[in-house]
Amino acid sequence: MKAEAEKRAREEEEARRKAELDAEKKAKEEAAASKKAEEQAMRKAEEEAKRLALEELKAKADAERRAREEEAARLRAEEDARRKAESEALKAAAAEEVARKNAGKKAINESLAERRAAEQAKKAAELEAQRKEQELNKLEIEAQRLARMEEMAQKKLENEAKSEAYRDRARRETDSLKATTEAQRQSDLEARKANAEEIKKKTLEKKLLAEAEKEYQQQQEVERNKKIALEAAQKKAEIEASAKARQDEINQRKAELLARMQAMEEARKKAAADALASKQARLEALKKANETPNRTVDNGVVNTAAKPTKEIYLEELAKKYPEGKTEETEDTDRFRMVRIIIVKGGKATEYKKIAFNFGMISYKRNDLDISEQQYKQETR
Repeated sequence: MKAEAEKRAREEEEARRKAELDAEKKAKEEAAASKKAEEQAMRKAEEEAKRLALEELKAKADAERRAREEEAARLRAEEDARRKAESEALKAAAAEEVARKNAGKKAINESLAERRAAEQAKKAAELEAQRKEQELNKLEIEAQRLARMEEMAQKKLENEAKSEAYRDRARRETDSLKATTEAQRQSDLEARKANAEEIKKKTLEKKLLAEAEKEYQQQQEVERNKKIALEAAQKKAEIEASAKARQDEINQRKAELLARMQAMEEARKKAAADALASKQARLEALKKANETPNRTVDNGVVNTAAKPTKEIYLEELAKKYPEGKTEETEDTDRFRMVRIIIVKGGKATEYKKIAFNFGMISYKRNDLDISEQQYKQETR
């Protein structure tokens, strides 16, 4: 009996040791497989995140390039429009300047024409005065001739007629002739003076009218120049204000785009760091779990076979959560995770839907990747 008991004990001890070795080997294999799967999943997630980040950066760069090209085209169009407006304004100003100069030339020509007309009128008046003067001189010469003739006639009469009656008649004729000659001379003098005054008056009126017209044209020219200068200054101010506002808008867009790119880069770096930290933490947990196997007693025999860490984790979930479906949500600065625990028949299954900020969505069952369709079907 004792020998049989010792034999059974030895057999049980050998079986126990063999079971321990098998369990240890299996645990190590499962740990290595789990570690490898997690590393592969982490690499895949990191590669997918990098790919999506690169695609997003490329899309952002393309959008920025297109925006810069569109902005450059718009600025070129605005510059062309500004130059065209300035050219048209300069052409209009030049046309107005030509018109103004033509008007000035016309006014000058008219003034010269009026001046020539006044000079011609003055010359005509002077000629007329000279003619009147010559006629008056002729009249005076004629009067002198008549006076001499009268004197000769008087002498002749005195010589021929001695009677008083003849002398009286001759005196009366002489007086009548003198009166007629004097009246004619006075009439000619008055007419000449009146004509000269009229010519002088008309010449003065034309001169005053030409000076007034010239002053009016000068005032009009000053007003036109002021108006052109004011319009040009207003147009220039509007163009400069528009260009400054557009440049400020471009600078603001550039600053916003740079800030977004910096934020994305910081988020990417933080996500990579968090993923690395999470990976290291899981590896440490696996290592610690493999170093401290779960010890149980089965029929008085100590069983040191280690259970896989994931199996222990799921058993804990089955104890912690009730039968059925339990849903939890976790929000971080990098992602939003929906966690669903389904307990059925005392066994737990954990599902995760992880939506990263950069756009990628990952679906997992017990930390192993599954498709979106599997996730939806199994968590209904």
